[in-house]
Amino acid sequence: MSLFDLRADSIGVVTGEGPGFTVAAGQMTLEIPEGESDAHILLKNGVKLVYTPVKEKE
Repeated sequence: MSLFDLRADSIGVVTGEGPGFTVAAGQMTLEIPEGESDAHILLKNGVKLVYTPVKEKE
């Protein structure tokens, strides 16, 4: 175990949504690649991203 390593793999489909978008993927990996300091999210196995611009209020 190391406090400096990070890796997590989903065991199945992941979904998410936010302002103006939805995303779905067959699998997700969260990790800090060697030599990097920031975490990366890798979506794979059929990724679907739907972006709908949010209309500004007048």
